[in-house]
Parts: sequence; C-alpha cells; structure tokens
Amino acid sequence: GKLEYLFEYVREHYDYVIIDSPPLGIVADPLILANYSDLNILIVREKYTLKESLFELEQMHNEGKIKDVVMVINDVRLDKKGYKNAYYYKK
Repeated sequence: GKLEYLFEYVREHYDYVIIDSPPLGIVADPLILANYSDLNILIVREKYTLKESLFELEQMHNEGKIKDVVMVINDVRLDKKGYKNAYYYKK
C-alpha cells in the first residue's frame, strides 16, 4: 500500500517523475514499477543486450504485463556503410 500511496502523492505534486530501475528480467522491481508508470523506456546497448531479452519484453507486452514501451539504442557503432549522421545515407 505504501508504494501506491507514494505514486499518488508524486502525481499530485510533480509534473514529471523519472524512476531508474534495474534491468527488466533480473529482478521483479521494474515490472512492479511499470504498473504505475505512464511510459517505460528501455535502454539497450548494441552488441551487448541479448536479443532474447527483447523477445521476452515483447512477450510481456503481448501478455499485458507491461505497457507503453519505447526503446533507446545506445552505443551504436557506425561503419563506412550506413548512416553517418541524422541527415544523409551513404553507400
């Protein structure tokens, strides 16, 4: 009951509340906190985050365990082929 009261309180007193939690799947905390959030931001790292973790997230989303998820891909390595910046594409 205290967690629910906390979220009621912060919603009344603040415009934005950002909660940093452990990675989803390691402990139950992020899944519990997701029930109180308006948006869940998943930070993934190229060549580090396992694809299986993303499939698990998709499954949780499809089962209704987590809602409103966006993903930020971090530490992207750019080579000579592909996007060099946000403005053009080079082959």
